[in-house]
Amino acid sequence: MTTKIYDAICEIEQDKKNRNVFPTYALYSEIANKTKLNRNDINAVLNELFKAGFISVGRTVNEKYITTET
Repeated sequence: MTTKIYDAICEIEQDKKNRNVFPTYALYSEIANKTKLNRNDINAVLNELFKAGFISVGRTVNEKYITTET
Protein backbone atom coordinates (compact mmCIF):
# COMPACT_ATOMS: atom_id res chain seq x y z
CA MET A 1 0.00 0.00 0.00
CA THR A 2 2.91 2.35 0.72
CA THR A 3 4.30 2.02 -2.78
CA LYS A 4 0.81 2.42 -4.29
CA ILE A 5 0.36 5.80 -2.60
CA TYR A 6 3.92 6.96 -3.26
CA ASP A 7 3.59 5.97 -6.92
CA ALA A 8 0.27 7.83 -7.14
CA ILE A 9 1.93 10.99 -5.78
CA CYS A 10 4.76 10.66 -8.32
CA GLU A 11 2.31 10.09 -11.17
CA ILE A 12 0.20 13.11 -10.23
CA GLU A 13 3.28 15.33 -10.02
CA GLN A 14 4.66 14.05 -13.33
CA ASP A 15 1.33 14.49 -15.08
CA LYS A 16 1.12 18.10 -13.91
CA LYS A 17 4.70 18.77 -15.02
CA ASN A 18 3.96 17.27 -18.45
CA ARG A 19 0.88 19.48 -18.81
CA ASN A 20 2.71 22.58 -17.47
CA VAL A 21 0.24 22.87 -14.60
CA PHE A 22 1.51 24.78 -11.58
CA PRO A 23 1.78 23.98 -8.72
CA THR A 24 2.85 20.43 -9.43
CA TYR A 25 2.22 18.97 -5.98
CA ALA A 26 -0.46 16.35 -5.36
CA LEU A 27 -3.54 17.31 -3.40
CA TYR A 28 -4.92 14.93 -0.80
CA SER A 29 -8.16 14.57 -2.77
CA GLU A 30 -6.23 13.66 -5.93
CA ILE A 31 -4.39 10.91 -4.07
CA ALA A 32 -7.64 9.61 -2.59
CA ASN A 33 -9.34 9.59 -6.01
CA LYS A 34 -6.41 7.87 -7.71
CA THR A 35 -5.82 5.15 -5.07
CA LYS A 36 -9.46 4.53 -4.02
CA LEU A 37 -8.25 3.84 -0.45
CA ASN A 38 -10.01 4.96 2.70
CA ARG A 39 -8.92 8.04 4.62
CA ASN A 40 -7.37 6.12 7.54
CA ASP A 41 -5.16 4.02 5.27
CA ILE A 42 -4.01 7.06 3.30
CA ASN A 43 -3.21 9.01 6.46
CA ALA A 44 -1.25 6.12 7.96
CA VAL A 45 0.87 5.71 4.82
CA LEU A 46 1.42 9.45 4.43
CA ASN A 47 2.63 9.60 8.03
CA GLU A 48 5.08 6.75 7.36
CA LEU A 49 6.38 8.39 4.19
CA PHE A 50 6.74 11.75 5.95
CA LYS A 51 8.65 10.28 8.89
CA ALA A 52 10.95 8.42 6.48
CA GLY A 53 11.66 11.67 4.62
CA PHE A 54 10.17 10.64 1.28
CA ILE A 55 7.50 13.37 1.13
CA SER A 56 6.76 16.89 2.31
CA VAL A 57 3.30 17.91 3.44
CA GLY A 58 1.73 21.35 3.67
CA ARG A 59 -1.60 23.11 3.68
CA THR A 60 -3.45 24.96 1.00
CA VAL A 61 -6.51 27.05 1.73
CA ASN A 62 -8.81 24.02 1.49
CA GLU A 63 -6.75 20.86 1.95
CA LYS A 64 -3.31 19.30 2.33
CA TYR A 65 -0.76 19.05 -0.43
CA ILE A 66 1.93 16.41 -0.73
CA THR A 67 5.13 16.55 -2.74
CA THR A 68 7.97 14.08 -3.13
CA GLU A 69 11.40 14.91 -1.78
CA THR A 70 13.86 14.86 -4.64
